[in-house]
Parts: sequence; C-alpha cells; structure tokens
Amino acid sequence: MKVTYNWIKDFVEVDISPEQLADKLTMAGIEVKAVEPRDGDFVFEIEITSNRPDWLSVLGIAREVAAV
Repeated sequence: MKVTYNWIKDFVEVDISPEQLADKLTMAGIEVKAVEPRDGDFVFEIEITSNRPDWLSVLGIAREVAAV
C-alpha cells in the first residue's frame, strides 16, 4: 500500500521527518518498505499484514501514527 506524507499530515499533526516516521512505524509493527521523495512529498510503501485490516486506509495509518 502506498501512502503519502501529506495525506497522513491531513489527519494528524506530525512534527518529525518522513524517515523518522518510517522508523517509528516499523518499530510499532507497520513495516515501511521504502520512503521515496516524489513531487515535493514523500511516498511510504507499507506492507500490510492480513491480520490488520484496519491499516488498509490512510485514516487507519493516521490513527497508528497518532498512537505512536
């Protein structure tokens, strides 16, 4: 699944860099495979496990970011 940094920021206040956010998400259980800069934004490529359907949307990822 691909999610942009700006989409996440639309739902939750983020004050760390995209790379730091990727590290925190990976440590929390959401495997971030890659962070790619694209057109002034960053795209997170996230591996979603089958037991976490709540992560299948930008809102679900934003909830996890808020918890981290």
